[in-house]
Amino acid sequence: MATSSPSAIRTLLLVTAVAIGAAAVITVAYEFSRERIATNERARVLANLRGVTATLTDSERLTPTQLRLSVIGEPADPNSVFAMRDENDAVHALIYSVSAPDGYNGAINLLVGVSLSGTVTGVRVVSHRETPGLGDAIETGKSNWLEQFTGKGLKDPQHWAVEKDNGPFDSLTGATVTPRAVVAAINRALTFHAQHSEKLLTDAEHGGDETDD
Repeated sequence: MATSSPSAIRTLLLVTAVAIGAAAVITVAYEFSRERIATNERARVLANLRGVTATLTDSERLTPTQLRLSVIGEPADPNSVFAMRDENDAVHALIYSVSAPDGYNGAINLLVGVSLSGTVTGVRVVSHRETPGLGDAIETGKSNWLEQFTGKGLKDPQHWAVEKDNGPFDSLTGATVTPRAVVAAINRALTFHAQHSEKLLTDAEHGGDETDD
């Protein structure tokens, strides 16, 4: 029976050591990257949440707290709600994370800020797959189209629709399906707020899961 030469054993040990070292480096790099990615994601979420309440006085001092949604029941209902609190724990607005499933190329995910009086404080699109150069004008960085909803509520206007459907809201040239979906989603958020804000604000008084310090 042949025995391994000392040089072969040394080579095997060297290869094993290199493999273990490489695995350790990859593991450390992954853990570092994962933490950095998570930190960046939290910062992005916080910026979006504060962005939809930027029209409120002293909005930069407000901190989001995610609420427990015991009132959820319909597929079109928000998938999460955040209370924007000041340093005295008073709630100034609620933010609804809603989805417009009927976008041109798929679901459009939005954050809709609503004041305690029931008017829109701001809207942000957080993800979509709409056509570049047409439907992507719903992005805040590409146009001010979303600003037309600020200050609006269920009673003003009473008919939530784009101009092509005899409503007051501007359409996007060549991309009517996209604004229709967004308008409907904002309207659903306002309707949910009108129906459940009292319960949500009561829940907010009993705390929630803070998103950021």
